Amino acid sequence: MITVAISVPEEQLECWLDAVAGTALVRQVELPAAALNDPEPTLRLLRPRGLTPGHVARFLPPGFGPRFAEASDDLRATFVQQLQTAAARCRDCGARHISLDLNEDDICVLEAAHPETLRCWAGLVRRLLPMAMEAGITLNIPVAQPPPFPGSRNWAGAGNLIHEIMHPACRLELNLALAELPPEFDITATLRNCLFHLDTIRLHYSPAEGEAPDPAQQRQWGAALTRQGFKGSVVFCPRAGTPEGMRAACRRVDELVPAYNGGA
Repeated sequence: MITVAISVPEEQLECWLDAVAGTALVRQVELPAAALNDPEPTLRLLRPRGLTPGHVARFLPPGFGPRFAEASDDLRATFVQQLQTAAARCRDCGARHISLDLNEDDICVLEAAHPETLRCWAGLVRRLLPMAMEAGITLNIPVAQPPPFPGSRNWAGAGNLIHEIMHPACRLELNLALAELPPEFDITATLRNCLFHLDTIRLHYSPAEGEAPDPAQQRQWGAALTRQGFKGSVVFCPRAGTPEGMRAACRRVDELVPAYNGGA
């Protein structure tokens, strides 16, 4: 069965968790890694609400990829140790999916100047894999649809990294900006290109700007994923700034859960 989760930002964390806890069907949340740097206060908010931090976003610091690629061997070793410690915290909190936002456009750009870039980043991921395998964690490499900007090599960089590593615990994370998808967007065609490597689909939208997942489309997507045997997660990432907006967004997600688990 496909797992459905809601992404919760670090800002207004408790309000968001109240909104998710008010749903009938959603019990998993996605948290930014910063919320688990000191995990106990966050877990004290999650546990009474019956919620689990199944997904971790923004695991790598901004700009980490180029810094790691150009660092000395000693500094790389320090980076790896810090990330291993952070991954262990995520594991201990119950996370099973960690997003490694390496910025795949940087992979493509840096490879021209530093041919070992792809290899060194693959080495970083491989250093995290033993713990991931032991804990049942999947390390996700994000791709975006539509691409983040014209001429982006996002998909090429992520594909190169996935194929370099070729490990079942390193998969793709597909980020869909709902308001930017063209009317003719066909998720079935997208799945044909990446399903074998796909672990998580994240849906981004802003209800305050009139954006929302279309129920009919969501049923079509859920049916397509089920036909293809998808066993991963769908994470809804609504943006809302008020408690009522958060509650409304979470209620809408709750209504869409059956589309992904064989219901209506």
